[in-house]
Amino acid sequence: MKIKMICLASFILLIAAVQASAATTITHDYGTSGYTPTQGNGPDGSDYWTLDDSNSTRFSDFFDLSQFSSLDSVLISVRHIENNRTLLLPGYYQERWSMEADNHTIQFGDLSNSKDSWQTDYFYVDDSYFNTILEKGGIGFHFSESTWFNDIMKLDNITLTIEGTSSPVPVPAALWLFGSGLLGMVSIRKKLKK
Repeated sequence: MKIKMICLASFILLIAAVQASAATTITHDYGTSGYTPTQGNGPDGSDYWTLDDSNSTRFSDFFDLSQFSSLDSVLISVRHIENNRTLLLPGYYQERWSMEADNHTIQFGDLSNSKDSWQTDYFYVDDSYFNTILEKGGIGFHFSESTWFNDIMKLDNITLTIEGTSSPVPVPAALWLFGSGLLGMVSIRKKLKK
C-alpha cells in the first residue's frame, strides 16, 4: 500500500509540475544582433534600435502573452539613451519621449532624461487593462515624442516581468502512459506477493 501511495503522489506531483506557473520574464533585445521589432526604421549601431519621430515607419513591438489565462502584475522596464529632457523654456523640453500601448489606450508616461548615459525606466501596467491584454493575447508598445523638432532616441531593450497563471498545458499522453504503467506494476507486485 505504501508503494502505491508513493507512486500516486509522484504522478500527481509530476502533473502539477507540468502545469505550474511562476513569474515569467520576456525580453526583446533590439539592435543588429538582437530581436527585430514588429515595425520600425531599423537598427543603427552595434546593439540598439534608433527611434526617429520624423520617420513614417514608427517603432512598434508586440509582446505575445497568449500563454496566460490570468494576470496578477505586469512590470515593464525600458533601457534607452539620448532622450534629452533639457528644459528650453518653462514647460518646453528639448525632447519628450513617452511610452504608450495599444493605440494610445494605455499611457505609461514620460521616459527619464538619458542624454548622456543609458537609463532604465520602470512602469507597472494598471490591472484595469489586464482583461484587454488577455483578450488580445498580448500587448503592443510604441513611443511618441511631443516636441516640435525632429528627435532621435536609442532603445536597447524592453523587458516584461509577468506574474499570472499560464493557460493549462495539456498533460502529454506519455505522462498518462507512465502513470498507468506505474499503477500496473504496483498491482502486479501486489499479486506476486500473495
